[in-house]
Parts: sequence; structure tokens; C-alpha cells
Amino acid sequence: MNCLDMPRVRKTFVLDERVMNALDSAAKKAGYKNANQFVEATLFNLLKLSGNLEADAEPLSESRGGKRSGAGKPRKSQGEESIAPTEGEATEGGGE
Repeated sequence: MNCLDMPRVRKTFVLDERVMNALDSAAKKAGYKNANQFVEATLFNLLKLSGNLEADAEPLSESRGGKRSGAGKPRKSQGEESIAPTEGEATEGGGE
């Protein structure tokens, strides 16, 4: 299975609040968007160095967050007309 096929898995850890605060701070200082990205990158590197992951293993591409196509666009309500012309409008005044 290549890294494009691998999903991220949700897992819950119960950690000391001080550890969580330190992770948030360290993530910001290191330029990560959030602690999840920081933890994943840090653990990935640690596990490679310790031999628990293959030396040639590559991290998954970043697919978390970011702008989604169509996000923020208002939905059409039932009574709202479509922007596209109807069949009659498309042929009026300037066909072929």
C-alpha cells in the first residue's frame, strides 16, 4: 500500500494539560498549523530514527484543513432561479 492509499486514523489520547499546552506552543514555534501536524511529524521522525518505521518511509501528504471547492457558497433555495438560461432563452436573439 503506498502512502496515497493510507488514511489517517482518529485516535484519542488522554494527556497532561501541561503537555497539551506545550505541544500547542511548540507547534506554533515550529511553524505548524496545529498540534496534530506537529505531533504526527515529530513521532514520524522519531519512529524512523528508532527503526520502528522503514528508513525510506515518507509521511502522508497534507490533506487536513484548507479551502474546499464550493465551501462558503450559499446554497440555492427551492424558489431561487438558476443562473443558467432556459432552453428558450438560449436560442433567442443570436443563435447560429
